[in-house]
Amino acid sequence: MKVAIFSGGPFENVKIEDYTLLICADKGYLYARNLGLSPSFVLGDFDSLGFVPDGAEVFPKEKDLSDLELAIDKAISLNASEIDGYFCTGGRIDHELFNISLLKKCKDRGVKARLINSTQVVELISSADNFTPIKCKDGGFVSVLPYSSEVSFIGSSGLKYPLDNLTAKKGETLTLSNEATGSSLIIEIKSGEALLITERGE
Repeated sequence: MKVAIFSGGPFENVKIEDYTLLICADKGYLYARNLGLSPSFVLGDFDSLGFVPDGAEVFPKEKDLSDLELAIDKAISLNASEIDGYFCTGGRIDHELFNISLLKKCKDRGVKARLINSTQVVELISSADNFTPIKCKDGGFVSVLPYSSEVSFIGSSGLKYPLDNLTAKKGETLTLSNEATGSSLIIEIKSGEALLITERGE
C-alpha cells in the first residue's frame, strides 16, 4: 500500500503521484484542501494551521516527535509498503534535515520512502535496493550522498560516470552531480547507505 504524506513545509506546485491513502500533518491539511484532495487521516498539534480540522487526531505542541514523524508512524501502523512525503523540503534547514533523516526510520522498518518536491526526489538506498530500477529525468542530475561513514558500490547503470568498484566517504563530494543517461537507473551497493537525490522526471 502506497501512502502519501503532506507535511507543513513551504507550499509549491508539485505533481502528486498515485497513492492509496493520504495522511496530512498539521498545515498539510490546508495544502490538501487547496489541491482539492480529501485526506484519509489528519494529525498534528496544529500550531501552524491555526485550527483543528474535524476528525483530526490532536497532539500537544510540546511533544517528543514532529508532526511528520507522527504521520510516518501512522502510515507504518497501517502497513504501508511505500511512503511519499510532500512539502517536506525547503524552509528551515533544521526541519529539512530532520525530515530527510526520517527516511532512515522508514528504511529500518522495511518501508520504501521518498521525499518529493517539484524538481527533486530524495530517498535512502542500501544493498537491499540492488537491481531495483529508480525513475529519474533523462539527462538530469543524480547525486549520491554517503549516509553511513562510507559507501562501497558494486556498480551502476544509467549514469554518465559509473560507480563501479567505487567507495565514497561522508564529508567528500566525489559522488555529487552525476548525470542520468536515461529515464531510470540502477545502483548496486556492497555496504553502507546513501541518500540518492535525483532530478524529477515527468
